[in-house]
Amino acid sequence: MTREDFFKKELAKLLYLKNDEIEQFILRYTKFIKKELERGSFTKTLMARGLVLILRNIREKREEQKQKKVLTKIKHKCLLKHWEKFLELHKMGLGAKRMERYFAETLHCKITFPTLQKAINLVKEQEEQGNG
Repeated sequence: MTREDFFKKELAKLLYLKNDEIEQFILRYTKFIKKELERGSFTKTLMARGLVLILRNIREKREEQKQKKVLTKIKHKCLLKHWEKFLELHKMGLGAKRMERYFAETLHCKITFPTLQKAINLVKEQEEQGNG
């Protein structure tokens, strides 16, 4: 293992990034630093701001990719339409039965218990993969 690979691997561990994400991070942060050095506005706060913005953006992209993976497995049009509400209810800890009632009464949308349970399982599976 080269010295460069070692430091990339260590940085990826410390920042909780994947290998492709660490490459992207290093490239973007290097460009950011060069640009700020050319401007002559190189400060600690600016460097921290750059770190935060780049890391936040990389993690947002990761979450979007996770969502796309889950959404490709769901066919129910009403569930797709109200996906954000489904995620909100899931985060609140509602189960499939209570969600089924909520969708029927509040959103006037018939989504069956098995469909909702499948969606909950897909979301949980994706969360476990992200944490593991």
